[in-house]
Amino acid sequence: MKPYFRLILMVIAMLLAGVAPASAQTGTVVRVYPAFQQVQPGAEFDLTIQVDDIANLYAYDLTLSFPPDQVEVLSAAYGSFLEEPLMGFIAKDNVNGTLWAVASQQNPAEPKSGSGTLVTVHMRAKTEAHGEAALVLTNVELSTQDGELISCSLQDGRVTIDDYRLLLPLIVR
Repeated sequence: MKPYFRLILMVIAMLLAGVAPASAQTGTVVRVYPAFQQVQPGAEFDLTIQVDDIANLYAYDLTLSFPPDQVEVLSAAYGSFLEEPLMGFIAKDNVNGTLWAVASQQNPAEPKSGSGTLVTVHMRAKTEAHGEAALVLTNVELSTQDGELISCSLQDGRVTIDDYRLLLPLIVR
């Protein structure tokens, strides 16, 4: 009986040795910040598109998609991560629900590493909107000065639009 018991323990130990512990997400991340907001219909709000833990960024091309029946872009501007002057454009399309931002540094600017803001966006919830609006990053391309693509993961955002009210308890003496 003991040899079988030892054999089973050895098999279990080998199986457990092959299981790696879960690790935190690493690498470059492009994300909507804040990831969650709650606003009332008709309210204006701000968000940024951030990049985290990047090395040698020189240019980017990204699209933020949103439900045009719930929110609209009022304005957008380049963030402070890349060095001015930038070549590129920012185009908002409130009919189809997209914000397209393209930017590239110019020589002799050095590539940027670290974390920072790529785009700042000022939006408004439609007055008749209610529910959740997804803010989805699509078609994101980051590149080095030589045009090599930099891989990244994406983190979308969302906005809950509702007539929320703050209800305080009634205290009677």
